[in-house]
Amino acid sequence: MENAIRQLNEQFRWQPVVMHAEKLPRRIHQYILAGMGGSHLAADILRRIHTNLDFHIHEDYGVPQLRDGRREEHVFIASSYSGNTEEVVSFLREALTRELSVAVITTGGVLLELAEEYGLPHVVLPQTGIQPRNALGYTLRALAALIGDSELLRKTGSLADHDFSYLEARGRDFARTLDEKIPVIYASRVNETLAYNWKIKLNETGKTPAFYNIFPELNHNEIEGFNVPAFRKQFHIIFLYDENDHERVKKRMKITHQLYKEKGINVTWLELEGATLFEQIFNSLTLADWTAVQLAHVYGQDPEKVQTIELFKKRLVG
Repeated sequence: MENAIRQLNEQFRWQPVVMHAEKLPRRIHQYILAGMGGSHLAADILRRIHTNLDFHIHEDYGVPQLRDGRREEHVFIASSYSGNTEEVVSFLREALTRELSVAVITTGGVLLELAEEYGLPHVVLPQTGIQPRNALGYTLRALAALIGDSELLRKTGSLADHDFSYLEARGRDFARTLDEKIPVIYASRVNETLAYNWKIKLNETGKTPAFYNIFPELNHNEIEGFNVPAFRKQFHIIFLYDENDHERVKKRMKITHQLYKEKGINVTWLELEGATLFEQIFNSLTLADWTAVQLAHVYGQDPEKVQTIELFKKRLVG
């Protein structure tokens, strides 16, 4: 896993190819993507970048409920890194049955078989053996190609020469502060994607319970949940601060940070760093990767394996 993080730049050099691209209905600019776990993280980032794009994420079986006639107004994208995620396979099969406009992003599996059988528009991700949560560069560029966003391909391509290396030592140091704590990540609504990605990486890679919440909503409920002193030392709150956030959100974040410090709650203030939005996003997520990897080592765990998830899948089949 460490090599996958160190080689993140290479993902942004990859040039995705859309097979059967001529079948994509370019008149439609509304999308529904089905993806679970790491397979929808790229879509989350896409929505962060294109706040006005009509793009919805479906994390369930089948095709989401829409008003009569609305399904025909969307492109349905089935995204599964392995190609065998049962919820996403269910989504694609139902979309095919309903004769909807569909596309696929995967490395192989059932999704690729169906894409080839039906001649569907699809992008085949590189078979590198890395975990889906570590393939964000690949999946984001695949998604950009599928929706025909050449500008996004160009901007993400610029990250191929970006220096992420300094974040390894920072992540190692930060992991030590999280030892035996439950991380809770706070961000603005705009940066909810980053907070959620941090949570996912700390769960799957770091092998620790982690949660997230967003401003301003958390000021109306969650801040009251730390009044009991016995709870306070169990948590470590991570504030993802963005200088471009709404002024009132920034003020809320600063006040909450101060209140928590006064209560003796463990807090860390992480300001988003980078000359561009893309640098800020991937600097933050790379720091999360290194923090999670080191945290797993602190706990004597293998950051690569997801044994409980695999055990769950076996029992689900049985």
